[in-house]
Amino acid sequence: MVSAEEVLKKLRVMAKPDRLEGMARYGMIVKRRLGVSVPDMRKIAKDVGKNHKLSLGLWSTGIPEARIVAAMIDEAEKVTEKQMEDWVKDLDSWDVCDHVCMYLLICA
Repeated sequence: MVSAEEVLKKLRVMAKPDRLEGMARYGMIVKRRLGVSVPDMRKIAKDVGKNHKLSLGLWSTGIPEARIVAAMIDEAEKVTEKQMEDWVKDLDSWDVCDHVCMYLLICA
């Protein structure tokens, strides 16, 4: 089983900090952001597969890319109303919000 730290390591390898300025121009919050592209995050999510527990661990890091991967890999049938309420309170960037909605709120 893959750990949150292993996923973070993959994200850090794919990080391109020079992308952050461009992301900020599009209104993305760049605090704690690594600069990983969505296609790279999708590849990680596909490699990891669905995993509710790992999703919770990734979300808790506060790193936007880890949170997007968390949304991609969570199991919609295991998502509770409390989890979604907690996650919504953490949202501070439109792109993370979009992925949570696309992968979990619409499906749940």
